[in-house]
Amino acid sequence: MPQQQIDLSGIFHIQKDYISGIDTTDPTLRQKVSGIQSQLDKLHTDFKDSTTSTNTVLDHQQDMMNIVNTEKQRLLLKKEQIDTSFEGKKRGILLNDSYRQRFEQYTKIIVIIVFTLAIFIGILILGRNFPIIPSFVIDLLSIILFIVCIFSVYFSLIDIYKRDKLNYNELDLQGPNILTPEEIEKKSKDAGKTGNLIGTINTGSCVGQECCSDGAKWDSSHNYCISESIYLNRYGSIDTLAIPARREQFSTMSIILNNNFIQPNSPNEYIGYSKI
Repeated sequence: MPQQQIDLSGIFHIQKDYISGIDTTDPTLRQKVSGIQSQLDKLHTDFKDSTTSTNTVLDHQQDMMNIVNTEKQRLLLKKEQIDTSFEGKKRGILLNDSYRQRFEQYTKIIVIIVFTLAIFIGILILGRNFPIIPSFVIDLLSIILFIVCIFSVYFSLIDIYKRDKLNYNELDLQGPNILTPEEIEKKSKDAGKTGNLIGTINTGSCVGQECCSDGAKWDSSHNYCISESIYLNRYGSIDTLAIPARREQFSTMSIILNNNFIQPNSPNEYIGYSKI
């Protein structure tokens, strides 16, 4: 309900002139009327003074409101600058942490190589100081040592190159394979030749594993692509990746072929309706 505002200035003005028109010859009554009129004039004067004072206060309040709004805008601008600076520092910390983790992986590779060379030198010294050890044993140990070293370095490098260059904690996965118009047209023609009518209208869409890029697998439980490492952590086995995605397709109307799942002409004018 809207608030009603009452202007009292008109009431005081009318009240001031309420008895000004009274004319009497009685001295006593005239004196009383004159006294009342003096009090009304004084009341009207006080009201005008209070109105002026109130207007001054309101003007000061408006000035104060302008000052507060100006200060608010200044603080908001300062906050925006601080937030921008904070985001920049967070981005710098993220980059430094990414470089640090990448450098740690390269350091581990160097440690593996140095450790392998140290063990190899130890094996050679052992073979020279103990001639009783057959040479083929020394050679076999050396071969095994270098094979382990090569595989460790190889998989470490693969893990490094799979990481995002700006954020080491994220994988740099390639986007989905997008077919060119020529490839789409060729795929539709090949599908038409093989009798695949659905494939002839498939304009570049994908189903299941076909939607995933290299290094990612289709999660049929959630219907999206995830990395192989996440899939292994979630399901514990890579063999379940072979589960095909669900496809919608046409069904034959033959009762014999579809195991009575789809019945032709059902419901009809005789059966298949519920009771009213």
